[in-house]
Amino acid sequence: MQELQSSVQENNLPFIVTSGAASSSTEVGDPAALQPGSNFGIRLSYGDISSGAVGTTTVVCNGQAVALGHPAFEQGSTTMGANAADAITIVEGGPEDPFVSFKLANIAERVGVITEDRLAGVVAQLGAKLTTIPVKSSVTDLTSKRERIGLTEVVGSERFSPIASEHLAANIERVTERIGPGGALVSWTVNGVTKEGSPFQLKRTNRYMSREDIAVAPAKEFQSQLETLFGNDFTEVTFTGAEVDATVTKDLMERTIKRVEVSVAGGSFTDIGATQTAPLQAKPGDQITLRVTLSGRDIPDETVELAVTAPASAQGEGTLTIAGAPQDDSEFQGAASLFTVPSGQKTGATSFAELVAKLETAPRGDEIRAELTFGTATDPDTALEPASKDATLTDQVVRGSRALKIEVASPQSTQ
Repeated sequence: MQELQSSVQENNLPFIVTSGAASSSTEVGDPAALQPGSNFGIRLSYGDISSGAVGTTTVVCNGQAVALGHPAFEQGSTTMGANAADAITIVEGGPEDPFVSFKLANIAERVGVITEDRLAGVVAQLGAKLTTIPVKSSVTDLTSKRERIGLTEVVGSERFSPIASEHLAANIERVTERIGPGGALVSWTVNGVTKEGSPFQLKRTNRYMSREDIAVAPAKEFQSQLETLFGNDFTEVTFTGAEVDATVTKDLMERTIKRVEVSVAGGSFTDIGATQTAPLQAKPGDQITLRVTLSGRDIPDETVELAVTAPASAQGEGTLTIAGAPQDDSEFQGAASLFTVPSGQKTGATSFAELVAKLETAPRGDEIRAELTFGTATDPDTALEPASKDATLTDQVVRGSRALKIEVASPQSTQ
C-alpha cells in the first residue's frame, strides 16, 4: 500500500490509497475505542448498503459518549448505531466551496447505540445492544449466469423502505454489472408485527421491463409497498425482515395489445378496431367475452380470453377496461427519501388486513386485465371497485390499454 501511495503521489494523481473496512451490526467492539477527540461513526444501516456519517467524539463519561457538537440528522430521540471510525484524510473544499471540507473515514466496529440527536450533538449509550432489520436479496442474471446473495441490516422501521429498496437496486446492478434495459421477475416476502402484537406477512411477485434501468423498476414498487405498510392509517407497524428473489435478463420481455374482439352473451366475436363507434349493448347477467391479441418483437402473437359479467343490478352506461401493466412515471427515490414521511399508495382498504391483501394482489406487469365499472369515482386518487373483473398471466410484460363503452339495459327496455 505504501508503494502504491508513493506512486500515486509521484504522478500527482487525485487518489488516496487505503484498505477497506467492513462493518457489522452484530460485531460489538471495545467502547474504550471512543475517546475525546477520536473519530466517531454513525450507522443507519450495515452490510451492502452501509449508510451513515462520521464526526468527532466530544466527551466520554459514565458509559455515555457525546459527539459531533451539532446534530447529525436532527432526529431528536432516535436509534442509530454508534461506531468507532478510522480517519483517512481531511478533504479540503475546492475553489467554489473553500469552506466545505470533510473528514474521509472508514466506519469501524460498533460500540453502542445512539439515542439522542440534538442541536448540541448526538448521545450514545456505550455497549448497548442494537436491533436491526435484515433485508436479504438473491439475484440471478440469466444473461451472464452470475448470481449473488446480498444482505443489509437496517436500523429502524422508519428507515426500512428507502434503504431496503436501495439494497435491491444495488444488488441487481452489482450482479448484472451494468445500468441499462432488461426484464426481471421478482418476488418478495415482508414480515413484521403490528402495534397490537399481531404478526403480518406480505408476499408479492411481479414481472418488470425497463428500457432505461431494470434495477430501478422492481425497487420502486418494493419501496412503494413498504412505505404503504409503514404509513398505513390503521396501526403502527414494526418491520422484522424481508427477503427478495430476483431473476434478471437483458432481454426486453414485452407484449402490447394489438387487437380486441368482443362477444356478448355467446354471440359472434366482433373486432372493436382502433376506435369504438357505438357502445356495446348488453343485458343484466350477460357474459361478455374478450379475445385479446398480444404482439411482441421477434415472437409470435399470443391470444388470451377474458370474461366479465354484467351484474343483475347493473343499469345504464359503464366502462369495460382492458389493460396491461400500470404505467409508473415516478422517479425512484431510494435512500434519497431517507428523512421524508412515507406516504405510500391509496388502495381503498378499510383495514390493515385488507391493505396487505390489496398489495399482494395488485395488478402485475405480466397480467392482462378486464374490469367492468359503473359510475364515477368520488376520490380521483382511488379507482372504482369493479363490478366484474377477470385477469390472466402471460410470460411477458403487457403494455397498452383499451377502454370500451358499454350500455346495460333491462330486457323490458330493449323491447
